[in-house]
Amino acid sequence: MENLVLSPIDQSLIFATENAPLEVKSTEEVIAKAKSKVVYLKEGMTGKQLQKLKINANNASKEEVKSISWCIKQVDKHGQDFLNSFSNYSPSDITPANLLPLRTEKQVERGTFSVWLVTQLITKFYKG
Repeated sequence: MENLVLSPIDQSLIFATENAPLEVKSTEEVIAKAKSKVVYLKEGMTGKQLQKLKINANNASKEEVKSISWCIKQVDKHGQDFLNSFSNYSPSDITPANLLPLRTEKQVERGTFSVWLVTQLITKFYKG
């Protein structure tokens, strides 16, 4: 086995200079500086609580996106060319009551909706 010999640190690698000495702070100084930073959360609110609130808002938004009503509105808003491609299209036909019975067993089990699924159900509706 070889013996390793460590040489002293080359002084050119140390970036502190006489004009800008290497700054060493005590734990108390670091804590004091951290406490003096701008606080953006209300008193008593933690970062973990904020994260949980963001997750809750995101999940609530996802649930809305998965509702049949929201998906129908999106098809109506963005899919007019699709809807108008049916010869007997009528806006009053596109309702949850008309589309829900057309789902497969698997789609019923899933219990969520997407714009894609709604367009499939609309196609099924008009195919009769």
